[in-house]
Amino acid sequence: MSRSVLLLLSILTLQGSGCNYFLRGVVDNLQTTINSDHAGFRKVFPKDYWISHHYNVNLLCSTDPCCVFRAATVLSDSWLQLRSQLWPEHHSFEFISNLIQALGDRGMTKGRFEDPDPSVLPSVSSSPEKLLNFTSSVFSKWLELGCSTPVDTCPFPTLASPAVEEERPALESKKVRLLTTRAVHRENEGETGMRLHTPPPTNRSPPSKGRLVSK
Repeated sequence: MSRSVLLLLSILTLQGSGCNYFLRGVVDNLQTTINSDHAGFRKVFPKDYWISHHYNVNLLCSTDPCCVFRAATVLSDSWLQLRSQLWPEHHSFEFISNLIQALGDRGMTKGRFEDPDPSVLPSVSSSPEKLLNFTSSVFSKWLELGCSTPVDTCPFPTLASPAVEEERPALESKKVRLLTTRAVHRENEGETGMRLHTPPPTNRSPPSKGRLVSK
């Protein structure tokens, strides 16, 4: 049985509570692989290869364990977006599949969220190598948590999340500029309409009062 099949079967049987030393070993091995062959993706992806996804570095923090789980969940989806564009025969397809399993709800984040939807977060574009950097940071934070994680479930960002709230001032400012532009445009149209509908002055002189009419 291949190593990848053993990895997949083992992750599928992980328990949702307690300290899973096997999973920690899997994550540690993946972290070592990333660090030892960090430039490996350069051999299989071109310079201008970008993937649209929803992971943002602001999701990861050092004070709240839920930050690590949220970051892992979104990052798992980011790798899923990349894998969807690859053929199964791709050189990195199996490695990316292992990252998805370890980061997702069958690994590090099992039982932490109820139907998380990363698509509610803003879209960004990154290179595959950048996703590796993000993954290395998330793995490091998760390994630092150890087995003392007091939370069972975590809230997941929604459309009313702080990330979206931060964008509202910019949207409001854009809306004000748009309304101002429309108002000026309408005012100019009104002035043009007045000029178009103003009757031109007549050049005919009124008839003379002293003019005699012949009988």
